Amino acid sequence: MYGKLKKKRCWGCKSLDVIKWGKRENKQRFKCKNCGLLFTRNRLEQRLKNRFVWFEKWILERQTYKTLTRYSGYSKDTLQRTFYAILEQAPSVKIIQTSNVNLRMDVTYFKKFCLVCYQDNLDGYTQLIRITYKEDYLEIKNI
Repeated sequence: MYGKLKKKRCWGCKSLDVIKWGKRENKQRFKCKNCGLLFTRNRLEQRLKNRFVWFEKWILERQTYKTLTRYSGYSKDTLQRTFYAILEQAPSVKIIQTSNVNLRMDVTYFKKFCLVCYQDNLDGYTQLIRITYKEDYLEIKNI
């Protein structure tokens, strides 16, 4: 499913089936055997995009750092730095006020904090997202 060693990922098709393909302007080039795309080493913003694949597995598939480290080839510290940098860039959500709301709440726990999401149960619109350190009745009541 995943490569055992850290490998280049094709930015076009996301394949790990990438080989070295000569040099250009003293930079190593790579070729994707899946789609044929030629590319050079990553810029910083491209590197973060490539690591976003592992962030998605951490958030959506709830994979552990141990598993992600084994398959990605990145250290736990590198993954943590990357994931927290991605979380800091999350867009802000505009709150639409309505007179009546049937509110539902969902909490996702991270290592040092938890993310609380309040949604309108009827249309699924997110009313509020906040970061806290625990689920506390008094804190939830005050919202």
